[in-house]
Amino acid sequence: FLPYLQGERAPVWDTQARGVFFGLDGSTTKDDLVYSVLEGVVFSLYHIWEGLNVRTEDVIRVAGGAAFDDRLNLLKASLFGVPFEVMKERDSAALGAAALGAQGIGWSGSCRTAVEGWTGPDHIIRPDAALNKILIKRFEIYKSLYPSLKESFNKWGGYRKEISNGI
Repeated sequence: FLPYLQGERAPVWDTQARGVFFGLDGSTTKDDLVYSVLEGVVFSLYHIWEGLNVRTEDVIRVAGGAAFDDRLNLLKASLFGVPFEVMKERDSAALGAAALGAQGIGWSGSCRTAVEGWTGPDHIIRPDAALNKILIKRFEIYKSLYPSLKESFNKWGGYRKEISNGI
């Protein structure tokens, strides 16, 4: 699944790009489609991370709404090859704003110190090496889809408008 439902930003930078399910056949189930969406979201994150050309520390911390889906975290941990530490805090945006405020008024020496004092890990999802091998192969297919479809996305934008305006 290419999760480009509103166009795509990093690393594709194409407002005409659109979401695509790939590889459907007669045996595809609703569960297959749900998994595909999760995998596509993880591949999108990994595509950005790969382009940054940095390596992570020993663990990646995640917080916020999607961080509480352990299926998603297993895919992320397995693809990235490092454990994902799920934090207790469910509203990471508010916590980040409070940490910035605490640092700004001198209550905390740094945002990291403030956040570490206010929250902690809930649990850790460890990578699955066998799943990593499968995901890396599938990620290569994912990366090949956008370049193959770029011209079609551009054409589709125009055709879509012609049809919707004519009915």
